[in-house]
Amino acid sequence: MAFDFLSAYASSDAPFYVSGQATPTLTEAPTQVTLRFSPGVVIDSSAASLSSVSVRRSGRGGDAFGPSGSFADTAVEFGSILVDDAPNQNQIVIRFKDTL
Repeated sequence: MAFDFLSAYASSDAPFYVSGQATPTLTEAPTQVTLRFSPGVVIDSSAASLSSVSVRRSGRGGDAFGPSGSFADTAVEFGSILVDDAPNQNQIVIRFKDTL
């Protein structure tokens, strides 16, 4: 899948990371992620298309991603994945099955 714009959403006003400032500590795991693509894009909502989306996390807290990490990366299971309703058909909403 190719895309040219992707964003993340957090329900608090604190940013994930700002250069030159201390990184805030997140105390609550996200329950969902919204992938927002360029305006005007309409995403195919077929199961075959949405099955190509995946999320991975590191093996445990503080562990690096990829082969250099000491623990294997882990696939995150979805509770649901769907294309948002009109007029937001350029968004995919992923709800996680378990707490991250």
